[in-house]
Amino acid sequence: MSRRPLSLLVAIALTLGTSTVQQIAVRADDDAPVPRIDLPFNDDTDGNAFIPPDRETSDRPFDSDRVIIGNDDRVPVTTRRFPWSAIGRVDLLDHTGRKINHCTGTLIGPSLVLTNAHCITYGDTGSPKAAAWRFRPALISGRSIVSARVTDFQVGARRWGQALHADWALLELDRPLGETYGYMGWRNLDFEQDNFREAIAGKVRMVGYSGDFPEDEPGQTAGVHENCSILDTFREELIHNCDTNGGASGGPIFGFFEDGKPYIVGLHSAGRSTADGRGIENLAVSVDRWATAAKEMQ
Repeated sequence: MSRRPLSLLVAIALTLGTSTVQQIAVRADDDAPVPRIDLPFNDDTDGNAFIPPDRETSDRPFDSDRVIIGNDDRVPVTTRRFPWSAIGRVDLLDHTGRKINHCTGTLIGPSLVLTNAHCITYGDTGSPKAAAWRFRPALISGRSIVSARVTDFQVGARRWGQALHADWALLELDRPLGETYGYMGWRNLDFEQDNFREAIAGKVRMVGYSGDFPEDEPGQTAGVHENCSILDTFREELIHNCDTNGGASGGPIFGFFEDGKPYIVGLHSAGRSTADGRGIENLAVSVDRWATAAKEMQ
């Protein structure tokens, strides 16, 4: 894949984001089989998914007809079946408990949520961005059945700055929501392998609470871009073509593997733009950056 000019800027603010200009994936029909990723599981680095016995599952993000807004490839997530139940909104709160901004997060353990460092701390100083954080799983139309407070967190680096490979955070919750809503596993894939593009092309999804979606209630319901791709690696980041925007930071890029379960393969982080703000490509943090810490904190 050809590299972009060095004049590109990285947009990594909660209120900013870019949607990929050119999409290469084609959406599958609603009734078509969901593609499976046939790549091996590694017990040393990968994490298992957990599906509560009493929670229904669905590999489709909606329980009713799809809603397509314009030419956007995202559709709203309107089901609380697993794995969609494990994805929620991370709200940044001020000292009065008022929401001042939000990101996206995913349960990856009974009380553990994965999101971006830039949703938690300032990259230049390492100081917190909010007085408190709240996680609301399966938020639909601004409503969730339950919420949890963040009691502690770990970020990729105290001063992560523009080192996007360190733009990850693990949040500890005050209650084990994963026991009820389930939690996703992860796969640490070797993207340097020659066959990874073929094995994963058009088989991943990215979910986020974007500030521009849905049109009538932005940020209140998650949007998912199905059948998108991780295209390449650049320096220490992954490049993907899934539609996203500000608020979707920390959203999981995941696929269904041969066992039929969902596994995270990347963590959406930022968009790469030209100097005049035209979106070019989206960046993600690879699993190997946070997998060890996640196993220790689970």
